[in-house]
Amino acid sequence: MSSVNRATSRRHRATRVIAGLGLALCAVSLTAACSRVSPVQTSAFYQPSDGAVVNLGTSADVRNLLILTDTEQTVAQVDGVLVNNTDAPLTVTLTGGDNSFSADVEVPAGKSVRIGPGQEQQITVDPATAAPGSVVYTAITSGTEKADNVPVPVLDGTQEEYKAPIELMKQSAGS
Repeated sequence: MSSVNRATSRRHRATRVIAGLGLALCAVSLTAACSRVSPVQTSAFYQPSDGAVVNLGTSADVRNLLILTDTEQTVAQVDGVLVNNTDAPLTVTLTGGDNSFSADVEVPAGKSVRIGPGQEQQITVDPATAAPGSVVYTAITSGTEKADNVPVPVLDGTQEEYKAPIELMKQSAGS
């Protein structure tokens, strides 16, 4: 190979290396810029449950509040967790829209109470007002703190995790 051809070959190789590095730099810049204009989803608050999540000021929290019913709408109960964030016992009042249910739940200081099928605390809902797929707007009160019109979803046994509690409700209701 002549010295001219070798010099030309080196120039082409150098040009290809520089072009490749330029493309790599562009690719890195473009993909890195994505996170600059799109917020990281793990830092965004979301509700990782099927039910409603409510914070009543600093005193009480409600977690995964939902209404379970069977597809025939013969039984329905409220399901969820009430949390007392204070060092004194408190009462949480739940009132469903159209007076479909109303209950006072005592929550010990610094503790949580699970409500629902098979639990010590059960709140029965008028099944006629709880069609699967709908929501029941609910008022939740603790002392002077209140959340009105909380959309509480009504779910049936379509999802596997709700089949057993619904069967438990039906057995305890004798249907």
